[in-house]
Amino acid sequence: YFKMFPEEAKKYIDWVDEQEEKYEQYQEELEERVKNYVAKLSKNQLQTELLAILFDGPDWQYDKFIREHRLDE
Repeated sequence: YFKMFPEEAKKYIDWVDEQEEKYEQYQEELEERVKNYVAKLSKNQLQTELLAILFDGPDWQYDKFIREHRLDE
């Protein structure tokens, strides 16, 4: 299809590039929102969130935390 309609290939590539750019921008904005949210949390709230992430998240995340902080020794 694209070989027969090279202008359509160009349009598609431009569309894909635009979508990737929008996604990257969204991710950057989301990262800023998360950072701002976390900065406003109290120590108790941070501890609660961390425990929820560790206990409710994937096992590898919990295991990595245990290893990195040598809690299994």
